[in-house]
Amino acid sequence: MKGIAGASYGFAINCLVENCTSYGISNIAEAINCSVTGGSAGTYGFYVGTAGMKFVNCVAYRNNCPGFYSADKGTYYKCISLNNIGATSHGFGVISSNGSLWIGCVSYGNGGDGWNFGGSDTSVLIGCHAEGNTGKGYNGLASYTVLLSCTAFTNSGGTDNTPGPSSANNNFALGGSPFVAVSSTTANCNFGLNNTAGAGAVLRANSVASNTWAALPLTIGYTDIGAAQHQDSPSTTTNIFVIDD
Repeated sequence: MKGIAGASYGFAINCLVENCTSYGISNIAEAINCSVTGGSAGTYGFYVGTAGMKFVNCVAYRNNCPGFYSADKGTYYKCISLNNIGATSHGFGVISSNGSLWIGCVSYGNGGDGWNFGGSDTSVLIGCHAEGNTGKGYNGLASYTVLLSCTAFTNSGGTDNTPGPSSANNNFALGGSPFVAVSSTTANCNFGLNNTAGAGAVLRANSVASNTWAALPLTIGYTDIGAAQHQDSPSTTTNIFVIDD
């Protein structure tokens, strides 16, 4: 049973898809503010089978399969893949050479890798973060894969920013979790950025000039790394909550 499926057309906005035995959301033009949870093993939460699909502010959480999977070129903006269960349940999975784009996405607490690439992939990641995944933060990178200002923390398999061009593009590991309140045992998480030195403070665009990585190109468009953008005033952070109902 599929949740929402198309043939390269149609939109899904503010949708929740639960307990599918096949793809949760697949092959539509664009999904905005959608969530997929409870998906069965052997399938995918969000699936790109035809080129051009876009995901904006989408969340895949507590599935028994990869949260997002690209068999063709897709674009992901401010998406979160959270606590998906199983050794092959990567946060984001990619078939080789499809040239997908991720901007400000987070892969947290998944049973597989944060990002799993096909080994000859031409994808680009900008301002993304991988944390607490059982596998590697970024796995299977090729010389064609570009990571720009991406970060990682406590992935059990390591960060693995090579053989991609990581050193030239200022990717780095953090000294602590950048988030206000996250957990690998529940989907009740707050992905707002804390202001801890070496952690959330590093990901905040306004602090770049004063931190160790002053030359980082992470302020493209003056955005923070990750899915949530903090406010300088009057509050200190913008929160993104993923709540398990």
